[in-house]
Amino acid sequence: CRTDCAAFRKPMECLFENNYFLNGKRGLVIQPQGMAVHNFVSGNRIEHCERGGNAGEVELWEGGTTVVGGLVEKAGLRTLTADGVSWDQPDGRGGVRDLRGDTMVGYVCLITEGRGLGQYRFVEGLEGDTLTLDRPWDVPPGKGAEFVVTTSSIENLILNNTDRDGDAGMQIWGGCLANVISGHISDDTEGIILHATDHRKEPGSLARIQKCWFNDIRLCRFEKGARLQCRPMRRPNPALDDAGELVFGNTIRLCQFGDAPRLPYQNQWYAHWERRHIIENEGYPSHDCAIRFSAQGGYVGDPEADVWDTLTPVATCNIIERNYIAAGWPVGIFESRSTRGNIIPDTNKLLSKTGVVRGVKAEDE
Repeated sequence: CRTDCAAFRKPMECLFENNYFLNGKRGLVIQPQGMAVHNFVSGNRIEHCERGGNAGEVELWEGGTTVVGGLVEKAGLRTLTADGVSWDQPDGRGGVRDLRGDTMVGYVCLITEGRGLGQYRFVEGLEGDTLTLDRPWDVPPGKGAEFVVTTSSIENLILNNTDRDGDAGMQIWGGCLANVISGHISDDTEGIILHATDHRKEPGSLARIQKCWFNDIRLCRFEKGARLQCRPMRRPNPALDDAGELVFGNTIRLCQFGDAPRLPYQNQWYAHWERRHIIENEGYPSHDCAIRFSAQGGYVGDPEADVWDTLTPVATCNIIERNYIAAGWPVGIFESRSTRGNIIPDTNKLLSKTGVVRGVKAEDE
């Protein structure tokens, strides 16, 4: 049977250049199970991935795990002391693992709320409740600020790759920080998906939250049904609001979205509420949006329900500007009520039948 063309578990400071991956179940697969950091991925061509089911992922960047999260007690120049955080965490097999010692060395510490918001540093050690970090803070986090320690895909440079003929295109799956995607061509795939997750079973702990922050996407071309999606997932319900924004500070600039004569038929990841709310009622083919910001409705219920107006939006402060969207797209940019507060200036060239659609509810139509 078919398998992955190429799969890498913990690539760090590697070069993936000028390869041709053809006829796999998946194409280029990077599943950190740890970290994928400072890789240079350029000039690769991935084609004809098997469609249907849990396959057809032409280029898969699958994030790791947020191992711990909590509040800051204090911060030094290159340290962070946690307030009341348990370093004993479930191991996923019914047991508990102790995160002290070298377990988290090389993981990243991200400030998610409060003074120092948005800064991240790599972990060099943990002693007691104090993390030692790889370089000084620009602004030391204040007492009561929130942080997570996570594994993910961080600061990778992804240039001039081509994904063609597959279901899912490039998936940055489960949270990523500060990656650059430029010159990418998605042709007859699902394009690029920025995905963030909140896998907690109840509010409170910040562990198991994957942020998707500060990624820069520019000069990319999307053809034949390919689009760009910023799609956070919050489960099991929207009450998990203390995670804050899951998709934050990403930029989408100078990209071209071509005609969409056919959309891929790929599979269980689609949010059925979108088809029900804005597509079928207008007579458009399902999921026909060039750029989509929406929570994954299969896990949280209907993101257009009134409750979302009272919750922190799952995606905000992302910048979408100077993009070209051709007439073949019925909906140019779709921003659900669950993803309020993104910056969409008039610099986008929208030739779609419907330009920017925000906050649509079924009863409004």
